[in-house]
Amino acid sequence: KSTLQHEAQSSAYDARCDMKLFFLLTYLANIVITLVSLVILPARMATHFGSGGMADGWASSQTNALTMTGINTLMFVMLYFSPQLISIFPPSLVNLPNKNYWLSPEHLDEAKATIGGYIWQFGAVTFMFMFVLGCLTIHANLSEPVRLHEPTIYAALIALLIYTVVWCIALFKAFRIPKDQPL
Repeated sequence: KSTLQHEAQSSAYDARCDMKLFFLLTYLANIVITLVSLVILPARMATHFGSGGMADGWASSQTNALTMTGINTLMFVMLYFSPQLISIFPPSLVNLPNKNYWLSPEHLDEAKATIGGYIWQFGAVTFMFMFVLGCLTIHANLSEPVRLHEPTIYAALIALLIYTVVWCIALFKAFRIPKDQPL
């Protein structure tokens, strides 16, 4: 391999390691905000909000903390290990553009690394969205009356949806067959 190829691979590896760390940190931030909510919120708290941001579902702060910790941890574990699944499952169960090319033995490691970077990036953004929801839930429960700030929720949701579209396009582009490779 040329020095230029080696430097590009090293840079891509560094970016994946950084994204993996950022993914872990955003997960931990959600665990921290959940623990903070357990400490500062009343024993009975709003966990669901309806039209106008008004609370319409309630639970104990302990139930909320357990539920959110479980959801965050399950999501973290599933996304963290998902890149390894493409080498465990048969190709018929893997949905990947140009999968015959990318799942071939000579390209499988690159495919796993690429998927890892994209999955961890998406997970980090999703955890950032969940962090915003956690902060807004805390703020709502400390307000009188208990009310969620809907414009912020809508802005965060629209940002997540736009990001998801851009992420999907980038993922599909990443799994094109390189121009210098035969089909």
